[in-house]
Amino acid sequence: MLPFIQRNALKRFVSGKPGPWGAVAVAAFGVRTMQRMGTRRANVVYREVLQPGEEIVVTHRADLTMGKRRSRKVRKADARELASARQAQKAAKKDARRGGRAAKAGVVAES
Repeated sequence: MLPFIQRNALKRFVSGKPGPWGAVAVAAFGVRTMQRMGTRRANVVYREVLQPGEEIVVTHRADLTMGKRRSRKVRKADARELASARQAQKAAKKDARRGGRAAKAGVVAES
């Protein structure tokens, strides 16, 4: 249906009746382009002509895959753990700065 609309809109636009047909043609081309961009293309890894009697054996290696997907609970727990570790690091830096300032102030007060 989309190629039909695209073709007719382009014909009418070029034939001298611009009106809304130019917008229809542009929209149709845009939709079609987005459809093409959204489709997945197969990556050919190996290609060879097989003779009669030949066969292909496809195996799967688990160490090459990404493994199991983590559940949402696990991902959230990991994120909370990471956030608390960052907060602890910030607090340690802040305490270190305060300690340094206090030591400098103490040295100045003693002088």
